[in-house]
Amino acid sequence: IKLHSCKDDRSQLNYVFLDLLSDEGLKNAVGGFKLRPLPKSGAENGTIRKNYQAALNFLKVEYEQSGIERIRAIYSALLNQMSVVQIDVWDPTNGPKIFDSLNSRQEPMTIGDLIRNEVFSKVASQHPDVIERLDADYWQPFYKKFDQNGINLFDGYFFPFGLIKSPNLKKSEVYSSLRKDWDGTDNPEEIIKQLSEYQDAFIDLQCGTNLCKHSKPVAAAFKRLYSTKLPSSTFPFLMQLSKAVSSSEVPEEEAICILELIEAFLVRRATCGHEPTGLHSVFKRLWSDCESEYTKARVAKEISKHRTVVWPSTEDFKKAIETRNLYGVNITPFLILEFDKSLKGDLTATSPWIEHVLPTKPDPAWFKVFSEEQHMALKDRLANLLPLSSEMNVSLSNKPYEKKRTRYGEDSMFKSTRKFAEEMEEWTPLALESRGKDLSEWAAKRWPDEKVL
Repeated sequence: IKLHSCKDDRSQLNYVFLDLLSDEGLKNAVGGFKLRPLPKSGAENGTIRKNYQAALNFLKVEYEQSGIERIRAIYSALLNQMSVVQIDVWDPTNGPKIFDSLNSRQEPMTIGDLIRNEVFSKVASQHPDVIERLDADYWQPFYKKFDQNGINLFDGYFFPFGLIKSPNLKKSEVYSSLRKDWDGTDNPEEIIKQLSEYQDAFIDLQCGTNLCKHSKPVAAAFKRLYSTKLPSSTFPFLMQLSKAVSSSEVPEEEAICILELIEAFLVRRATCGHEPTGLHSVFKRLWSDCESEYTKARVAKEISKHRTVVWPSTEDFKKAIETRNLYGVNITPFLILEFDKSLKGDLTATSPWIEHVLPTKPDPAWFKVFSEEQHMALKDRLANLLPLSSEMNVSLSNKPYEKKRTRYGEDSMFKSTRKFAEEMEEWTPLALESRGKDLSEWAAKRWPDEKVL
């Protein structure tokens, strides 16, 4: 077969040719040869087979309605009225643009597609068995590792990877830059090895795993950052830090201090409502800005140089904890669970359901204690939020505090919720404000302001 599909479609393409040649009349008309199909791979069913069957059905209907002359007219139109155009693309970065235009945006071409094509172009002239071995032994293990929890992270890897190589790259320049780096090598295995250099670190940041096999303290520090739902703009620096710890370039103790510093910086910003806009300019070159001095003090100094990127003060951070509506904010589950951990409760793998003590839609009894204005102002503050299991949250709903308090104390798996029930005989506006101040004092100590280092 001279027409080669991508590997995932070969089983379907083989089926099409074999099905056509199962017609003895057609087989004899084209010379009666023995077909040598492509190596079988990919699913038996898919788009190619579906479209082939649709074409057969179309021709069958046309023949039944209008006879052989209609088939001849279709055949004639295909041969005489269609043009096949060959487009030579000298600049490979223009390939996706042309493909996207001709394809009417049906099938997107990503940077991952371009990189895969570049890798295999190094062996395009070699025997198919060589290409098969490269795919099976090198490319597929690299590619499939990005498949985590049903989500493929492959295409998201190359921008932070490219920034590690060249911090000033734009997203549209990543492929061109990497391709230029590979001009001097004809060894695709070496290219895949280079691409794999930061793969484990990237997946750990995306998924909270420990593929890098860090010690428990280091892994825990990275896991906390993952739990903050940190922006991907931080990845170039953190991927390099992870690799440097693995190679002992940065001592574990210093790495933990750096990670805790970045955690405090990100938590304060997220709690105060600062968008991640601007963090890209901080972290894309933070590694090189530190000039091989990878310490907590140096990292704090380099971050602080970016005057347009706010590092919230303790006063602003405490104010946000006390007065900002934090329900529904990405950082809030992390704040709540970290407070629960600070009480030395039983660690649970269960993600909490965030409970409003003062409900969003209160039972009328609540309005004996809270005015409607107070309800609207206070219900979404951190002080009014507790971790619960989803089942308990649904069962409590908008019940009066007396009933909620009993369930909190007796049935909750979270220590902070049980302690809340133990200490709060009543839930009033004054009690809510007081708890807010307590939480802000705790948070200020838990994530201190260290930009002055």
